[in-house]
Amino acid sequence: MLKHPLKEIVTIFSVIVTADQEGEISVESLQLEFSTIKGTTENFSPANKLGEGKVQTNSRQILLVAKLQHRNLVKLFGFCLAREEKLLVYEFVPNGSLDQFLFDPKKRAHLDWETRNKIIVGVARGLQYLHEDSRLKVLYTET
Repeated sequence: MLKHPLKEIVTIFSVIVTADQEGEISVESLQLEFSTIKGTTENFSPANKLGEGKVQTNSRQILLVAKLQHRNLVKLFGFCLAREEKLLVYEFVPNGSLDQFLFDPKKRAHLDWETRNKIIVGVARGLQYLHEDSRLKVLYTET
Protein backbone atom coordinates (compact mmCIF):
# COMPACT_ATOMS: atom_id res chain seq x y z
CA MET A 1 0.00 0.00 0.00
CA LEU A 2 1.19 3.51 -0.78
CA LYS A 3 2.03 5.85 2.04
CA HIS A 4 -0.81 8.03 0.80
CA PRO A 5 -3.33 6.50 -1.64
CA LEU A 6 -4.19 9.88 -3.13
CA LYS A 7 -0.80 9.90 -4.87
CA GLU A 8 -2.10 6.91 -6.83
CA ILE A 9 -5.42 8.56 -7.64
CA VAL A 10 -3.63 11.63 -8.96
CA THR A 11 -1.45 9.42 -11.15
CA ILE A 12 -4.54 7.67 -12.50
CA PHE A 13 -6.37 10.93 -13.18
CA SER A 14 -3.42 12.66 -14.80
CA VAL A 15 -3.45 9.87 -17.38
CA ILE A 16 -7.25 10.05 -17.79
CA VAL A 17 -7.36 13.82 -18.33
CA THR A 18 -6.47 14.29 -21.97
CA ALA A 19 -7.05 17.07 -24.43
CA ASP A 20 -8.93 16.79 -27.70
CA GLN A 21 -7.31 17.47 -31.08
CA GLU A 22 -7.49 21.25 -30.62
CA GLY A 23 -5.79 20.94 -27.22
CA GLU A 24 -8.99 21.67 -25.32
CA ILE A 25 -9.93 19.82 -22.14
CA SER A 26 -13.50 18.49 -22.20
CA VAL A 27 -15.95 17.91 -19.37
CA GLU A 28 -16.06 14.24 -20.35
CA SER A 29 -12.30 13.87 -19.90
CA LEU A 30 -12.57 15.29 -16.38
CA GLN A 31 -15.58 13.29 -15.19
CA LEU A 32 -14.67 10.43 -12.87
CA GLU A 33 -16.65 7.46 -11.62
CA PHE A 34 -17.74 7.58 -7.99
CA SER A 35 -16.57 3.98 -7.54
CA THR A 36 -13.05 4.87 -8.72
CA ILE A 37 -12.70 7.68 -6.21
CA LYS A 38 -14.30 5.62 -3.44
CA GLY A 39 -11.97 2.66 -4.06
CA THR A 40 -8.81 4.71 -4.34
CA THR A 41 -9.54 6.61 -1.12
CA GLU A 42 -10.42 3.40 0.71
CA ASN A 43 -14.09 4.31 1.10
CA PHE A 44 -13.26 7.96 1.85
CA SER A 45 -11.20 7.04 4.91
CA PRO A 46 -10.50 10.06 7.15
CA ALA A 47 -6.80 9.19 6.89
CA ASN A 48 -6.99 9.89 3.14
CA LYS A 49 -9.05 13.06 3.36
CA LEU A 50 -7.23 16.23 2.40
CA GLY A 51 -10.01 18.75 2.68
CA GLU A 52 -13.70 19.40 2.79
CA GLY A 53 -15.95 22.19 1.70
CA LYS A 54 -19.22 23.02 0.07
CA VAL A 55 -19.04 22.59 -3.70
CA GLN A 56 -21.35 24.75 -5.75
CA THR A 57 -20.20 24.36 -9.30
CA ASN A 58 -21.20 23.55 -12.84
CA SER A 59 -19.41 22.11 -15.86
CA ARG A 60 -18.29 25.52 -17.17
CA GLN A 61 -16.66 26.35 -13.82
CA ILE A 62 -14.99 22.94 -13.69
CA LEU A 63 -13.55 23.43 -17.18
CA LEU A 64 -12.29 26.90 -16.29
CA VAL A 65 -10.52 25.71 -13.15
CA ALA A 66 -9.04 22.70 -14.98
CA LYS A 67 -7.62 24.97 -17.68
CA LEU A 68 -5.91 27.32 -15.24
CA GLN A 69 -2.22 26.44 -15.20
CA HIS A 70 0.21 28.18 -12.83
CA ARG A 71 2.89 26.90 -10.48
CA ASN A 72 1.17 28.63 -7.54
CA LEU A 73 -2.25 27.08 -8.22
CA VAL A 74 -3.28 23.52 -7.39
CA LYS A 75 -4.39 21.63 -10.51
CA LEU A 76 -7.89 20.17 -10.81
CA PHE A 77 -7.70 16.63 -12.19
CA GLY A 78 -11.36 15.70 -12.22
CA PHE A 79 -14.79 15.72 -10.66
CA CYS A 80 -17.73 13.49 -9.83
CA LEU A 81 -21.33 14.65 -9.52
CA ALA A 82 -22.81 11.24 -8.70
CA ARG A 83 -25.36 10.70 -5.97
CA GLU A 84 -25.65 13.46 -3.41
CA GLU A 85 -21.90 14.00 -3.46
CA LYS A 86 -20.09 16.61 -5.51
CA LEU A 87 -16.41 15.70 -5.50
CA LEU A 88 -13.47 17.61 -6.90
CA VAL A 89 -10.14 15.83 -7.30
CA TYR A 90 -7.08 18.06 -7.11
CA GLU A 91 -3.40 17.27 -7.45
CA PHE A 92 -1.71 15.77 -4.40
CA VAL A 93 0.14 18.39 -2.35
CA PRO A 94 2.78 16.53 -0.29
CA ASN A 95 3.27 19.33 2.24
CA GLY A 96 -0.45 19.75 2.79
CA SER A 97 -2.67 22.73 2.21
CA LEU A 98 -1.42 26.22 3.01
CA ASP A 99 -4.35 26.79 5.37
CA GLN A 100 -3.03 23.97 7.58
CA PHE A 101 0.01 26.12 8.32
CA LEU A 102 -1.67 29.50 8.48
CA PHE A 103 -4.57 28.60 10.77
CA ASP A 104 -2.94 26.03 13.06
CA PRO A 105 -1.27 27.97 15.94
CA LYS A 106 1.40 25.30 16.48
CA LYS A 107 2.37 25.01 12.80
CA ARG A 108 2.15 28.78 12.28
CA ALA A 109 4.69 29.31 15.06
CA HIS A 110 7.27 27.45 12.94
CA LEU A 111 6.94 29.84 9.99
CA ASP A 112 9.90 32.21 10.02
CA TRP A 113 9.68 35.58 8.26
CA GLU A 114 11.55 34.35 5.18
CA THR A 115 9.01 31.53 4.73
CA ARG A 116 6.11 33.90 5.35
CA ASN A 117 7.50 36.25 2.70
CA LYS A 118 7.74 33.36 0.20
CA ILE A 119 4.12 32.47 0.93
CA ILE A 120 2.97 36.07 0.42
CA VAL A 121 4.88 36.38 -2.86
CA GLY A 122 3.55 33.02 -4.08
CA VAL A 123 -0.05 33.99 -3.29
CA ALA A 124 0.46 37.35 -4.99
CA ARG A 125 1.85 35.64 -8.12
CA GLY A 126 -1.13 33.28 -8.22
CA LEU A 127 -3.55 36.19 -7.92
CA GLN A 128 -1.68 38.18 -10.56
CA TYR A 129 -1.98 35.21 -12.90
CA LEU A 130 -5.73 34.92 -12.27
CA HIS A 131 -6.40 38.65 -12.71
CA GLU A 132 -3.90 39.75 -15.33
CA ASP A 133 -1.80 37.04 -16.96
CA SER A 134 -4.23 34.19 -17.65
CA ARG A 135 -5.78 34.02 -21.12
CA LEU A 136 -8.92 32.86 -19.26
CA LYS A 137 -10.89 35.50 -17.43
CA VAL A 138 -12.02 34.70 -13.89
CA LEU A 139 -14.94 36.48 -12.25
CA TYR A 140 -15.53 35.97 -8.54
CA THR A 141 -19.06 36.12 -7.21
CA GLU A 142 -20.66 35.48 -3.83
CA THR A 143 -23.34 32.79 -3.78
